[in-house]
Amino acid sequence: MTADPPESTRWRQAAPVVIGLVLFGVALEVLRTELRAVSWPELSATVWQTPPSRLAAAALLTLVNYLALSGYDLLAFAYIGKALSRVRIAAASMLAYAISNNVGFAMLSGASVRYRLYTRWGVTADELSRIVVSYSITFWLGLFALGGLSLLVSPPVDVVGAPSGPWLQAVGALLLLTPPAYLAATVVRREPLSVRGFALPMPTPRIAAGQIVVSCVDWALAGAVLYALLPPGAPPFLPFAGAFLVAILLGMASHVPGGVGVFEGLMVVLLRPWLDSSDVLPALLVYRAVYYLVPLAAGLTALAGDELWQRRTHVRRAGEVLVRVAEQVTPRALSALTFLAGLVLLLSGATPAAEGRLALLDRVLPLGVIEASHFLGS
Repeated sequence: MTADPPESTRWRQAAPVVIGLVLFGVALEVLRTELRAVSWPELSATVWQTPPSRLAAAALLTLVNYLALSGYDLLAFAYIGKALSRVRIAAASMLAYAISNNVGFAMLSGASVRYRLYTRWGVTADELSRIVVSYSITFWLGLFALGGLSLLVSPPVDVVGAPSGPWLQAVGALLLLTPPAYLAATVVRREPLSVRGFALPMPTPRIAAGQIVVSCVDWALAGAVLYALLPPGAPPFLPFAGAFLVAILLGMASHVPGGVGVFEGLMVVLLRPWLDSSDVLPALLVYRAVYYLVPLAAGLTALAGDELWQRRTHVRRAGEVLVRVAEQVTPRALSALTFLAGLVLLLSGATPAAEGRLALLDRVLPLGVIEASHFLGS
């Protein structure tokens, strides 16, 4: 019989869920308050009136960003020393991020897509584990670098109007020093790290530098997509990037798929000194569609096509069975439908017509056409 986990363990397991629910509830309340001054017809009209130049810029930046995301996996394969086609790596990486960005739980959803594709191409489970560790570290390096820079130069508390203190700049400095410290560690230490019996070789300094650059480019491009959709009056890019990274981070902490609601609520609050909610919300809706939904639709379509291609023999056999069934069923179905159609016409001709329908037809068609159609139907 299994013993119940201790109280402290249950609290640790429940804490992320509780924090996520609290963040989600606060974000919904913020959005509800902000939406009081914005009617849905006005909001939808503003969305549809988004200038084509902004849409084109956002779409192009999204495409470039997803191409940059493939660098995470390219560096991971260089880290494990595995040779694989760059086209396959880039395709699997972009598919994984298109799914995980929307579903959430990137470690689980993104790794599942990669497992489905990479194992087919000869990647072992041990190698896949190292790939996951590599791109996870890359993910945080850029967030620490850009987030630390924004905290140091333009902290978010200034954005919301609260007084700032030296401690916040100190936090920014520590975050900003994390990537160089990681790079220095790869120079000094060459022995593998052992985590619960799992050996993790240290990357080369060249790969570590590539991780920092790729991650910074990724985060900058992701923010630039939304920045391109904002109307005139938007803040400079660096303060905006700080607000964007804070909103993304708390959206991830909420464990809400795609940070929906949490991200939007925080962006409305953090950009309030420069833009009204009526200006920010339409841009956020368009950003959600361009950066999240369009890649998700493309990714799901590609995954479905890949699955059909992998099972093309079964699909072809199923099609042959359906053709044989259709050859037998179609004549009988058409006969039954013809009989039912004739029965409906007979009943319709033998029963009085509804006055409302006759009045409607009388406004549209001449009387002769109506009488002729009744005769022909009978």
